[in-house]
Amino acid sequence: MRPAPQRHMPPRGSAHWPCRPGRTALLAVAVLWIAGNQSGCIRAMVLVSKAVFGDSHITSPFEQQTGVSLCDGKQKVLFVCTAPATASGDFESFAVDLEDEVRLQLKMHGVDLLKSLDSHDVSASGIEWESMARANPEANYILHADIERFSGTEEASPDLLRGRANGTIYAYEIHRPPSHAGNPRVLKVFYVDFQSEYPTSHPVSADQMSTRTFSRRFVEHLAEQIGRTFYDVPTMDAYR
Repeated sequence: MRPAPQRHMPPRGSAHWPCRPGRTALLAVAVLWIAGNQSGCIRAMVLVSKAVFGDSHITSPFEQQTGVSLCDGKQKVLFVCTAPATASGDFESFAVDLEDEVRLQLKMHGVDLLKSLDSHDVSASGIEWESMARANPEANYILHADIERFSGTEEASPDLLRGRANGTIYAYEIHRPPSHAGNPRVLKVFYVDFQSEYPTSHPVSADQMSTRTFSRRFVEHLAEQIGRTFYDVPTMDAYR
């Protein structure tokens, strides 16, 4: 028998030494993880991870739970927002502004939104979901943000501005009978509680920012938090 040919490996460390696939990438991420833990540079970690592995997204909580994407153009969606009628002054239009801003966020991320009824001035218990489904025969889902409580100032210091809100976000799936002959059924398929605070570090003095400007920024912050429940977010943006 002929002896098996001998493999001649180049010296370790030479330019021809074979590397395992992905070893360099894993090493880079490991080094970055250590540096990030020491300096708190999570955003930098994500940037390098993006450079090594490509862009990535965090799947929306709604899709994680239901397996349905609302951003693929296959689902038509209604969105409504309800809030207690306790606001005054520059926060009086809070629910209206929030619904408009959430709708804008959803549209920007590819959700196919239908025009819905004005429900800002009714409580969640005052909405008839089946009636809404019948009035919108194209709709597949109804999304509902129910704001249970919100405020725009510190409780003991009305001159200090800090937005706080809490509530529940729901999603209802509409089931229609064949040929739309009967009444649709509306089933709750998703819900999640939320809390929001803006800014998180310290309140803003009313001398530094008008209440109207602050209200708009708080609405934008809260609308983005609600919207992210239903659309994917780039990993890098999750650490903003």
